[in-house]
Amino acid sequence: MDRPVALAIQVALLVVLFLCQSLLGPYGILFIGCGLGIMASNLKLAATTSFISAFSLWASYAIYIDLSQKFYIGKVIADLFSLPFPILSYFLAGIVGALPCSLIALTTYFVKKTLINDSKPRSYGH
Repeated sequence: MDRPVALAIQVALLVVLFLCQSLLGPYGILFIGCGLGIMASNLKLAATTSFISAFSLWASYAIYIDLSQKFYIGKVIADLFSLPFPILSYFLAGIVGALPCSLIALTTYFVKKTLINDSKPRSYGH
């Protein structure tokens, strides 16, 4: 896949993730992870696409909320988790959103591969 096409898909996925999260709340991101797991052609694509998309969405959303509160929430979260820098709270928010999304994408990918087995039947020594 060409780099511009992959970037366009990533941007479109971010828009869909944002709309899904806005309409369905934080659990809406799991539906996107499920869809990515079904559409992915290999395991690496399912894991990386869902993780990067969800991470960038949640981290940018945390930055947006913190910016609207004049960087107060980032300081509070940094104090709560004993983080040395408030910017690490954005990283933490991204990880919190990305892990469930990538895990559901991996689970859906493996379920798809289990139910739709395209390989030849195995012969057991005959």
